[in-house]
Amino acid sequence: MDSGRDAAWYEVRFKEAALPARRASGAAWHVGEVDHASTILGGLIGLAVGYPDLGFTIGSALVQDAAPEAPAPFVVIKIDDETYSISPIGQTLAPRWHQPIAIPARRHRADAVALIQVLDAVDRGVLGQQQLAVRELLAPGSRTLTNVGEVASLDIEVRPHARRQARTVDAYVDARRSLATLTNQAGRRWAAVPVWNGDRISIVARGRVCPSRPAPCYGPDGAEPDRWRSYNYPAFASARHASLVAILPGQPLTIGRTASVVAKQSGLLLLFVNDTDVDNNDGGFEVQVTVSPAE
Repeated sequence: MDSGRDAAWYEVRFKEAALPARRASGAAWHVGEVDHASTILGGLIGLAVGYPDLGFTIGSALVQDAAPEAPAPFVVIKIDDETYSISPIGQTLAPRWHQPIAIPARRHRADAVALIQVLDAVDRGVLGQQQLAVRELLAPGSRTLTNVGEVASLDIEVRPHARRQARTVDAYVDARRSLATLTNQAGRRWAAVPVWNGDRISIVARGRVCPSRPAPCYGPDGAEPDRWRSYNYPAFASARHASLVAILPGQPLTIGRTASVVAKQSGLLLLFVNDTDVDNNDGGFEVQVTVSPAE
C-alpha cells in the first residue's frame, strides 16, 4: 500500500460462501454431458489437503458429502498481471475454505483494481465476480460481499501477514509409506511442510529406495526410464518409478535429487516416493527442504 504504516503483506482468507440451489435464471448449474468433476475432485485428496492455519490437519477442509448437482467453487484474485488463488474443496452450495492467500501490498498501487472471481472447477465457468480497489480489498477485518453474480454472499477476512524468515526442514521419506499414509499423518519424520504462495522451495535429497527388495535400489532420480511405470501414481505416470516426487496445492512436482520451485498456492508440501505398491519396498530418502519467503 502507499502508506508507510501499512504492512508489506496481507493474509486474505475467503471463509465461506452461499449459493442458491439453481442459477438465478432457474437453470441448473451444469447443462449437457460434459462433466469434469470426477477428474478435478478425484485429485483433491492430494492437491488440497490442509493448510497452516489448521494446525496442519490434513483433509479437514474437504467437503465430506459432495452434491453432484452443485458447482465446485473456488476463488481467484486478479491484480495487475498477478493471479492469486485457492483450490476447490468439492461440489457444494455452501463452501467453507481454510486456505489463506498472501498478497504483497507494496507490489500493487492502492487504487489498482482487484478483481475477485468465484469460479466453478467443474466447467471453469464464472459463478460471480466483483471489483474492489486494492486498498478496499486489503483493509483489515471481516466483511461479507453480497450479490457477487450467482453467489449470494462471500465472507472474507483480512489481516497483516507477519514477516517470515527462511527456514530449513529435514525430513525422511520412507519408501514403505504410501501417500495415503502421509495424508493420515503417520510417521513423525515424514511431516508435510507448510508453505505460502510465493515461497521459493529448494529441495535436496539423498539415499536409496529398493522398490522390490532386496534389489535393485535407486537414488532419488528413480529407476531406469519406463521400468515399472504401471506402479506410478497417476499424477506422475511419466516420471521415473521410485523417484522422489511431491505435491503442492495445484502443483504435482517431480523432484529427484534436487529441485527448486515457487509455490503458486498456500498449503502443504507433501513429499513421497513414486510407487503405489509399497508392501515390498525398503529404504528411503533423507530430504532437506529450504523455504524462502518472497520479498
